[in-house]
Amino acid sequence: MTAAGVIDVAARAGYSGSPAYSNEQLLSLDPPWILTNVPEEQALCSLPGLAALRACRDHTVRSIDADLMNDPGLGMLRAAEAVYDVMYPDAG
Repeated sequence: MTAAGVIDVAARAGYSGSPAYSNEQLLSLDPPWILTNVPEEQALCSLPGLAALRACRDHTVRSIDADLMNDPGLGMLRAAEAVYDVMYPDAG
């Protein structure tokens, strides 16, 4: 995410490792944007309590292909480009 110019509020809050967060963790972070995998984008805000998230209220939950999100190697450039494209759609 940082390669795409996005500030990772979860990393700043000390969360590391797998980007799988509990509902409570997400609510405590209350990020302005959420980036997730494609199949989870529609379902995320319908989970118990998560409609209160700023990103859910503001309709700023975005997603990219899970294969890109989970490739720590050579696919990082494609992942960074995909993240940039969904986070800054008017920049290109």
